[in-house]
Formats: sequence, C-alpha cells, structure tokens
Amino acid sequence: MFLFVRYILWGQWLLLKQLLNYFLHSSALNSYDVERVFAENLRVTTCLSKTSPSSSISRDTKVVLINHRCFSDFFIDGFILKKCTHLSRWAVGIFFPIFGLYGLISGRILFFHRGKTPRKTLASKIALHLEKNPDRPLIVYPEGTRYLGTTPRPLKHGVIKICFEQNLPCQIAIIWGKDRILNEKTFSVSYDQLCIYSFSNVFLPAEYVDFDSFYVAISMTWENMWAQVSSEYPSL
Repeated sequence: MFLFVRYILWGQWLLLKQLLNYFLHSSALNSYDVERVFAENLRVTTCLSKTSPSSSISRDTKVVLINHRCFSDFFIDGFILKKCTHLSRWAVGIFFPIFGLYGLISGRILFFHRGKTPRKTLASKIALHLEKNPDRPLIVYPEGTRYLGTTPRPLKHGVIKICFEQNLPCQIAIIWGKDRILNEKTFSVSYDQLCIYSFSNVFLPAEYVDFDSFYVAISMTWENMWAQVSSEYPSL
C-alpha cells in the first residue's frame, strides 16, 4: 500500500513541477512527458495485438473508446496514444486536486458531472474542445465505470450517440494488462508488466443509416476486440 500511495503522490508532484515551470518560466505543458516517465519507471512494455485491425489512431479520429480498468488508465492510455484528452468526472479532479488543476489549465482533461450534465451540454463541451484542439482526440470510457470482468459489458449510449449526432469519426482501443500495474482495489504496484493493445478501424457516422446501426457496429467490434486481445494476454 505504501508503494501505491507513493506513486500516486509522485505523479501529482510531476504534474505540479510542470505547472510551476509553466507559470514561472512559460514552459509548455506536455502530459506525455509525465506519462512516459511513469511508464519507464514502472518498466511497462507495450505491444500491438497481432489481430489489431489498425496499427494506430487515425489523424481524423476525434473520439477514442477505451476499456476502463483502473487508475493506470490515466497514464497508460495517454502513453500509448501519445496525444489526447480524457473525458473525466469532476470527482476525479476533486479527489486528485493537482491532477484536476493540471487538466483544466492544459486542456488534458474535459470534466463533466456524471448523471447531472445534460447530454446537450456535454455535446456542446465536446464540440468546443475538439474545435480548439483538432489534433487531440478525446478518450472516452463507454463502459461508464471501471470494470475488471472477464467478459465485455453493454456500452453506454451517451457519448456514442454524441459521435453519431455530431458526425465525429471514432475508433475503439482495447488495452489489456493495465490493472496489473497500479490497482486501487488491492493498492498494489507491479513492475515489468506488459500491455497489449488493439485499434479498430475508423467508424464514420455518415456511413450508417441511423444511430442503432452505428451503435450495433461499435458494440460488435468492441466485443470481438475484447475477446481477441484478452486471449492473447499471458496468463498469470
């Protein structure tokens, strides 16, 4: 537990140092530097799945739908994508104030109130963010919460429907092994862990006649990729 808490505090310190340099020396804010240092210190290795439909995130992609496993998501997902923004609940920013402040100032996090922010308001926030940051795709966790199950669960409609309504190209990214690095349920830290990841092809909403067909296509791809990536992961 001590090691887990130490890494959480260290991550906050790395972000705070960037913020201080930003205010005192006008240095650029680059969260990837922090994510890379974190991954290197924990000796994380990453590997593209042998069955991945795509080798990378497309430049046209605006939203990336990723499986949510644990605290490690917030640096591993950014480390793999290299440039992104997380859609996150305000509760995360309140619980980790430096992380929240950094996210607000840098644009690294787009906050919302889960269950309280109307979908139209959230859609407007997403549209404004993507207009200001056209080269920074938005990471969304469509499962709605952290999930450590062995089979996929139904995806929430919210942001997927926003993608359809706003004609936002999106991709799926399934990343396996994140919960073995920093796990808040067991307060454990593990070194030398492998993360296997897979990217879907781009989903273009304009190619679907209605939202239902768009949602079904994403759900089926999500389930297939989940099964493929999890089957490739080495057993304990």
